[in-house]
Amino acid sequence: MTSPSQVPDEFVQGFIKSGQSLWEAMVYPAGMFPRADAVSVGADGTGGVGVLAELQLNYFQQQLALWTRMMASVAGQPDNATSASEKGDRRFKATAWRDVFAYSLLKQGYLLNSRLVSDMVEAADLDEPTRQRLSFYTRQFIDSMSPANFAATNPEVMQLAFETGGQSLRAGFENLLKDMGQGALSITDQTAFEIGKNVAVSEGAVVFENELFQLIQYAPLTDQVATRPLLIVPPCINKFYIFDLQPANSFVRFAAEQGNTVFLVSWRNPDAACGHFTWDDYLSQGAIRAIEVALAISGADKLNALGWCVGGTILSSALAVLRARSDTSVASLTLLTTMLDFCDPGELGIFIDEQGVSARERSIGKGGIYPGTELGFVFQTLRANDLIWPNVINNYLKGKVPEAFDLLYWNADSTNLPGPMYAWYMRNMYLENNLCVQDIYFDDEAWGVRYLVIDTGSWTTERQVLISPYSVGHTDLAADVVHLDLTRQQVKDSPGIDTHKPVSRQHVAGYLRYYSAALGRPQPVGNGGVPRAGLHRYSARTSATFAVRRQAAGRCSSTQRESC
Repeated sequence: MTSPSQVPDEFVQGFIKSGQSLWEAMVYPAGMFPRADAVSVGADGTGGVGVLAELQLNYFQQQLALWTRMMASVAGQPDNATSASEKGDRRFKATAWRDVFAYSLLKQGYLLNSRLVSDMVEAADLDEPTRQRLSFYTRQFIDSMSPANFAATNPEVMQLAFETGGQSLRAGFENLLKDMGQGALSITDQTAFEIGKNVAVSEGAVVFENELFQLIQYAPLTDQVATRPLLIVPPCINKFYIFDLQPANSFVRFAAEQGNTVFLVSWRNPDAACGHFTWDDYLSQGAIRAIEVALAISGADKLNALGWCVGGTILSSALAVLRARSDTSVASLTLLTTMLDFCDPGELGIFIDEQGVSARERSIGKGGIYPGTELGFVFQTLRANDLIWPNVINNYLKGKVPEAFDLLYWNADSTNLPGPMYAWYMRNMYLENNLCVQDIYFDDEAWGVRYLVIDTGSWTTERQVLISPYSVGHTDLAADVVHLDLTRQQVKDSPGIDTHKPVSRQHVAGYLRYYSAALGRPQPVGNGGVPRAGLHRYSARTSATFAVRRQAAGRCSSTQRESC
């Protein structure tokens, strides 16, 4: 399916699914709302109406109060608003929304209707993913239907059109045609900024480049210079100069003023020729290569690294690879708004499901480009009342030029992503959140960790398995990576478990036999290492990633033969 302009397929499919959920609620309200029509009895014995009936009753009471106050205001009495805007809502700041009868009625009626629809979604008996999706698209619909978004019902737009003799509307139509030509809503004055002139003005030089990125070096601005340089890895979905907007808000300049030699990765904006790059390429030819070059140029033994957003995820993954190679060339790691555990990706998770990811894998997973404008549109919808509708009103209804704002200029300067890299990232990070520790089982007598409960993602029929702590080879605390002396097949072949039930002695003995063989340790004598005390499960959710061996682990020496 091809969606219009910059709207991604995932957004369109989510809208369709939400429409189906809403239609089911309208046709079969009793199936969506608990006791939709029945009278219920509370715990205290008092009667009460069903959820849907209660919402409707409250809505009609508020409507009655609204019209009563409106009629009173016509008679000259003060109008005390029945429904007020939420704090921070700037759509109705003009005095006409409060002082003019028609506009006040429009605003308060809209707010009441919006609250009813939102409350119905919250009260609906839905699973959480469906509720989140329906809530998101309901909010998009509510925001779009604000009377402030239409010329005839916006007092500021009508006043400006009257004062300019209609020229504001004409200019707005010209702005609309211009944005339609470029395929995107203008959120800032694109002509107000120029890279190297009033953004990205810190003095630096490109010291290395390959097919994936350029490495920019900035000299320290102090006489005393730090021994170790600072490497910054920004997100690959936008341009590098988020760290170097203007002198007053440039992190690059700040770091240089602290005596740091700064190396900044500037990712290439991929075109069709780059459509084959993978996630592994972004690690090996991106972050790891940048580390190597920065160390070679600076002559330092180690460097400090900083990553932001997906740049931080790439950097963390790269450090896990380096640690597996016993490479400790990164002394410290700082992460800014970086996700390592994707169990709760927020509203972005609305657009990610098996159907959508599989479709992307079929279309661009083997080669192709994911347009950066689509991702930019998704981020704008997360804050539609800040990034979409105010610009629609300002640009198209009032005919004004967007304000100059360096951060929004950077935000609009999006980059594409290689299809294989994007598809792998969506599946392994957002969709499956592979190999994260869920819980641990500990011995309540010796208080020792007996087993780790890990989520294996989609490559085994049992999503959760028990892993012996003696299978842990070494840990990388900096990168949150735990390396196992097990192959992926050995993890897949481990005995199954019902994680909602206690672990019996028979289960423990079975796990012990399995891991004794897998790790090359002989089966212990007697009790088989089974504790006399009970095993208790302790929730220890962490973002640590578990790395498995490519080949089977070697046998342990006699001094290592210990019971699990």
